[in-house]
Amino acid sequence: RGKVIDQDGKAVLAVRVQINKKQKKRSPMSFAGGRDNRFPVNTEGEFLIRGLEEGDYQVKVLDSRGMLPWAGLTGEEGHQARELHIGDSGGSETLTIERPTGVISGVVLGVDGAPTEDVWVSASRANERFLSAMRKATKEGKQPTGDEDGEGEEGETEDNETIFEEGSETFDVYAYGEQEDPVLTDESGRFRFEHMRAGKYQITANAQAGNARAKKKHVNIGATLRLQLTEMTSLRLVVTQGSQPVTTYNASLRGPSPATKGVSSETGEYVFARLEAGSYKVSVSTEGGSANGEVEVGSAPEVSLALALKPRCAVRGKVVDVHTRQPVAGLLIWGNGFDAEASQRGMDMMSG
Repeated sequence: RGKVIDQDGKAVLAVRVQINKKQKKRSPMSFAGGRDNRFPVNTEGEFLIRGLEEGDYQVKVLDSRGMLPWAGLTGEEGHQARELHIGDSGGSETLTIERPTGVISGVVLGVDGAPTEDVWVSASRANERFLSAMRKATKEGKQPTGDEDGEGEEGETEDNETIFEEGSETFDVYAYGEQEDPVLTDESGRFRFEHMRAGKYQITANAQAGNARAKKKHVNIGATLRLQLTEMTSLRLVVTQGSQPVTTYNASLRGPSPATKGVSSETGEYVFARLEAGSYKVSVSTEGGSANGEVEVGSAPEVSLALALKPRCAVRGKVVDVHTRQPVAGLLIWGNGFDAEASQRGMDMMSG
């Protein structure tokens, strides 16, 4: 039994206490525990856990967004599970956490520059810890470790935005971070987020059914923002091969508004709508060929990009033993081809 309190000694409500038996060795892929090892607190912040065997345990306090840091500890130390030893007669523990107190506020200005009410504003906290662990584990050829509340080991990041890439996929720390409940701007265009955890945030305002947007990344706790809405732009993609439209293809965008789409169009055209301004890399592919290009999206309502597919080719060869010069059968051949835009990969099983 025990009680959860905050840094001011006040009872903490609406949380759960997670307890796991300490393991001598962690498995390569560990999502420890489950909902059955999380115990709610009552209206006084107290909890009661029955049926525990004598031994060493690891304890965390979780709210709806994941683990709450321990009071008085900073950085990685504050996000480590607390270790407890449970004797044969049980025990009583007071768990002291750091209640989130962060605030980010600001005002949203419309396309015309005037404060705008009834605009939804969202906040996403960068999940750098788990994604950096994924990136590190992928480089080492291992699977990442973590648990159900999204905690993982801390690693180095290349920057504060994108820290894990695999092939053509790019993972953004904000897209995979904790989401605050969205808020609406008031009659003065103002918004305010409270009880936020420490970290960096992406703040996004959406208006006009998603046709106008403002976004600010790497926002620190305590910031006061001015978000200026800008109208979204469309990209019209036209894909041909040998002067004929390509009616079926896969298309992907990499840029401020990444997207992928399987296209079926008699004219070979497809329109990506509601794109933020910026530079985009565009890739299209079919069984018969591929093409890549770049386009700058600005303030114009629509921009166009025409891509002509280059046909795929075949490479034929023979593998021989360096000493006997005899053909070698049953080898797996892996090929990498690179151009200025993207890579194409191929494998084949050679018969000798």
